[in-house]
Amino acid sequence: MKKSASLVAVAVAVLFFDSLGSRHPCAGCGLAGYDPLQVASVVLAALAFARIALGLVRRFRGASDGRAWKMSVVLAVASVAVAAAGVLRLANASDGRAAITVGHRGLERSDPFPLAGDYQAGWSAAASTYSGCQFDVRIEAAEAPTQFRDLASVSVAVGSKQTGVVDMTGLDQALYVVVAASSCDWSVTLTPR
Repeated sequence: MKKSASLVAVAVAVLFFDSLGSRHPCAGCGLAGYDPLQVASVVLAALAFARIALGLVRRFRGASDGRAWKMSVVLAVASVAVAAAGVLRLANASDGRAAITVGHRGLERSDPFPLAGDYQAGWSAAASTYSGCQFDVRIEAAEAPTQFRDLASVSVAVGSKQTGVVDMTGLDQALYVVVAASSCDWSVTLTPR
């Protein structure tokens, strides 16, 4: 019965840890983006699995039944693996920052999104076949619009497209928005470095 309970606990932990990494609240903000209770629960779960593993090995170490010993070792290894996977998943979730793409036509102030660290901003602007267009775009802190970085200010000729790349280093952990004034079709992709 205890072995079945351990297997169920392992399965539940795997599902929990797998969902944890995909819900990181702030790209690039490390463990600070998690609720302290969530971090504590992962650490406690890892310690509990390590304790289960140690208990299983001790219990069946001297068992005369070779199958029981082998099963305890398998469960112990699985428990340690699940605990390690959970801790690594939590730690790596903050490093797994995804690229963010914003694009539209005309004037826009994007929805806020979290950034922290170094990024490369790739932009493109395309004019229609009927007229040229002006493309002005910047990224700014959502809470402090006076803190901004210009990404581009270009005139795009009729029927053509322009692209560019801007390196942004040392962005403070905060919510940011892309602000564009343009009659071009445009996009900006922020890729973590």
